Amino acid sequence: MKHVTLVLAATGLLGSTLALAQKPNQNNQNLGNSSSNEKPFVQPMGEQPVLTDSSMNKPRIDAGAELGVLVPIGEASDGYNTGFGLNLHVSGSVTPNISLGASTGYARHSFKKSLSLSETMNFSGHTSIVPIVGVFKYAVKSLAEGLYFGSDLGLYLWSTKLSVESGSGSMSTTSSKTFLGLAPFVGYKLPISENLAANIAGKFLVIDTDGTDSYKSFQVLAGISMAL
Repeated sequence: MKHVTLVLAATGLLGSTLALAQKPNQNNQNLGNSSSNEKPFVQPMGEQPVLTDSSMNKPRIDAGAELGVLVPIGEASDGYNTGFGLNLHVSGSVTPNISLGASTGYARHSFKKSLSLSETMNFSGHTSIVPIVGVFKYAVKSLAEGLYFGSDLGLYLWSTKLSVESGSGSMSTTSSKTFLGLAPFVGYKLPISENLAANIAGKFLVIDTDGTDSYKSFQVLAGISMAL
């Protein structure tokens, strides 16, 4: 009877040992299965477009348009009211930070003034300005985005329509001349996509109208530009 008891005890101990030996293998197999079923994490891409160094520094041709207001300065403010303007431009990069181009557009001021001499005379009308200028621009970061400054230089087609009314009657006249002008500017370009950007700028315009006096105005412009 003692021999049977010893045999059964030895058999039970051997079975427990084998069971413990099999558990690590099962755990390793489960770890292997879980690793093989896991999917790699992928960082989602944002919807905001990012301008890479290559896209910012590659040769580019830009075209754009802005609308704005013109505030007369100095003697021009005595007769002219605040006006409005449209600016159209195209430019090509010379370096990643410098571009040369051309610009045109349309600006208009109205005016109204009364003088009392032997009789009261009322002057009214408007002046239209069409620039035909070259444009130099330097961008601090790149031509695709950020702060920039530069200048317009060229010809300004100046057209004035004047009406005069007095107690003795009225008359009107129209005149057109071409003057030389300069317009330094500073602005900021904010990219909307890789090829489209919002643009805001301030421009100080000086036109040599008659050799002794100059027309001066400050312009605030906002619009868009596109890389072609």
